[in-house]
Order: sequence, then structure tokens, then C-alpha cells
Amino acid sequence: MLDTNAEVLAFPAKFPHGTGGLTDERDTALTPKKYFIQRLLNKDKRFAGDANYLFYAQYVTEMKQIRDNITVAMRQTAGCVRASTATSAAQLRKLIKRDSAYQFLQNVRGSPPYFQRAVRELLAMVAQIGCPHFFITLSAADMSWPELFHITARQNGQLLTDEEIAAMSYMKNVCCAMIPC
Repeated sequence: MLDTNAEVLAFPAKFPHGTGGLTDERDTALTPKKYFIQRLLNKDKRFAGDANYLFYAQYVTEMKQIRDNITVAMRQTAGCVRASTATSAAQLRKLIKRDSAYQFLQNVRGSPPYFQRAVRELLAMVAQIGCPHFFITLSAADMSWPELFHITARQNGQLLTDEEIAAMSYMKNVCCAMIPC
């Protein structure tokens, strides 16, 4: 991953001439994010259809985001982070205890500081607007819950049995869940 031509070398079938990768020189400079968006939304679906390429693209863009955030975090704490701080275990423990060592990860989805920021934003929203009156919970397995279909049908003035729900096709389930049956 540290090779400048890692993309071209890792995916030779996608780059048969060994050119056209992220690190090639261009007239207009592209950020990794814009480059990968163009690759994935291109008419040629070789890139979008390859799961390995998708994971590679995600890795490269997240690493760039983390490196940029580290740079900004170090500039903001320039007064307290020096080479001696990084070599001193006690100083590093102090930074970690104050969460200063992790705050650069706030924009990286899935990291603890990302979720801490989301919780703080939610609490601020509740303080400003008040408690929510409506919650929506989405699940990848919602089509497997007969209770959901019973409730949806009842709201639309129908009663469905478990047998009727089990006999429904996938499209009938989707239509029943979305619009009145």
C-alpha cells in the first residue's frame, strides 16, 4: 500500500497499460476521494463491480482523511506536542487520558470519537429542540418480521394471518410495508 503505483500493481486487469492510476500526473489535480468517485460512477463498471477495489478505495480515502486530520490536530496542539512528548510514555498517557490523542478521528466513521461527537450533537439537539416525538428504527431483516406486517396491515384496515404473510412474495411484502395493501 505504500508503493506509489500500488493501485496499478494490485489491479493489473483494470490497468492493462500500467497507467491511469491515482498517482499518475494530470493537468488537473484530483483528490483521492474525487478520483475514486469518478472511477466508481464511470460508465465502465469494472471498478464498481469489484469488491476488492471498493475496499482498496475506501482504505486509501480513509487513510488520507486520517493523515490530514492528524496534521491539523498537531498544528492545533503545537504548543503541547513535541518530539519529547511522543517519546515520553507519561506524556502520551496524559494525552490519551484527555482524549487529545484521538480527537483527530472525529470525522472517521466508526471510530470512538466519531460516535462521541454524534452523541454530543444528539444531546445538543434535544436541549435545543426538545425530546423527539417520533423514532424510526430500520433493520436489514425487517421483511422477516410477521409482526411488522400485522401492524402495517392493521393500520390500513386489514387483518392478515401468519399463513397469509408467509405466503406473500417479496414484492408483495415490500408493497404491503410501503403502501396500503
